[in-house]
This record gives sequence, structure tokens and C-alpha cells, in this order.
Amino acid sequence: MNEAQAQQVIQNFRSEIARISFGEAARDYQISVSVGLAEYDLKFQDWETWFTLADQAMYENKMQAEIRNCPFKDKPVQ
Repeated sequence: MNEAQAQQVIQNFRSEIARISFGEAARDYQISVSVGLAEYDLKFQDWETWFTLADQAMYENKMQAEIRNCPFKDKPVQ
């Protein structure tokens, strides 16, 4: 799966989640999803490095005002 395909899967998932609402008469709640996307690379020594990069991408996504996917792009692991 390439990045564009992964982005489409995430967007489809996000759209389906956004359709879900629940609540009471006075309040209606919706669910949102933040996703971090990081391509696996054989240079990663363990899954935790990969997970950390995806986690960083997710937090970057959450910091942006608009809802969109924010893939990891060769940034150093902190």
C-alpha cells in the first residue's frame, strides 16, 4: 500500500466514524479520530521506533486546526 492509498483508508475510516453520533435530547456527541501515518523502514531496529514516528505524526496532526492526515516525513525521533 502506498501513501496515497493509506491516506484514503484513513479518510474513509474518519468519515465513517464522523457519521456516528450519540447523546441525549439536549446534547449530541460525535467522535473524531487522530491518526499518525509512518512508513515502515528496514532501518528501524524495532517496532517502537516505527510507533514513535507514527505517534509524532499523530500529535502534529492534532496540533493543526484542520482535519487532515499528517504522515511522518523523515523527521528525527525525539
